[in-house]
Amino acid sequence: MHRAIPLLAAVLFAAPAFAQDSDEYLHQRRAELIMRDVTPQAKLRGYRGRVTSPDYYTELQMQQLDKQQRADDQAEAEALLQELNRRESARFDAWMQAEQQAARAQRDRENAATFARSQDQMRQNIEATRQRTEAMRQSNDALAEQNRRSSQAGAAAAEALLARSSAETARQAEEAWRWMEQQPAPSGPSG
Repeated sequence: MHRAIPLLAAVLFAAPAFAQDSDEYLHQRRAELIMRDVTPQAKLRGYRGRVTSPDYYTELQMQQLDKQQRADDQAEAEALLQELNRRESARFDAWMQAEQQAARAQRDRENAATFARSQDQMRQNIEATRQRTEAMRQSNDALAEQNRRSSQAGAAAAEALLARSSAETARQAEEAWRWMEQQPAPSGPSG
């Protein structure tokens, strides 16, 4: 595994430079820290120019420096992981909020369409009721006019019949009177 680590380091260090506030940079930096944590300590000596020669520090100082470096790397890697998780959580929250807003907008559109259809149906029902009422009114007016005309015709017929009846009665009375006038006067009792 140790033979593969230098190759991994070469790949990481040769990776394209990302903006330091980008997710890619944070992932790359965290990978470097993890790789250094599993690299033999002798490979780390001289990293960042802290140690240039084994003769410069005692072995104890070297071990302390390596231990501190490892602790710093672990703390930085943990901070990077927390930042990446925070960003991922923020992106998920933003996505969820966008989904909820889209769902609300869709519901609002559907409710508006339903309301528009109900309003249109109501207008159609009102218009149909108005037309039925108008047709019924016209029918009632026509029936009333027909009844009025029938009543007028009946009254005229009754008046004509009454007039004919009165004329016939008068004629009969006149004939009876004439008949009575034509009759001889009755003779008185004989003495």
